[in-house]
Amino acid sequence: MQANISNPKIPAAAALLPQLQTPLYGIGVDICRVERIAAAYARHSLRLAQRILTPAECAIFQARLAANQTRGLSYLASRFAAKEALAKALGTGIRGRFGWQSCAVANDDLGKPYWQFAPDFGAWLQAQHLQAHLSLSDEGDMVAAFCVIEQIKPQPRQLLKH
Repeated sequence: MQANISNPKIPAAAALLPQLQTPLYGIGVDICRVERIAAAYARHSLRLAQRILTPAECAIFQARLAANQTRGLSYLASRFAAKEALAKALGTGIRGRFGWQSCAVANDDLGKPYWQFAPDFGAWLQAQHLQAHLSLSDEGDMVAAFCVIEQIKPQPRQLLKH
């Protein structure tokens, strides 16, 4: 039996908010075991972190690793997963215009993750009218990253009236 959830008194959300109908450019997700990153770190040490992380991220990683090895490796794994998810959402993989150093993951005052883009990559995204969003999650030995890229409509230029 299928439930009828339409209500004639409530107009469809799409009709109410047509300006929110933003086309999706891409979606990417990555799941990573922290122990996989720990094993790679054991083989390659700081070189691995320096390849994946920007210098600012690497400094945070080293501080976390020094304070608590598990927390540091979880941080490295989450940044790895985030950048993989972004590469998947772009549809390019990590090559060409997008490399490991093209972006960093930062957190706002409440802990929400957001992207910080290198100037050249950020300018390219802006020229393409793309906006990327990120969500991170971790549970035990697993971290997950989810990235959505939307194609935003350029705003028409308005002439100033004298």
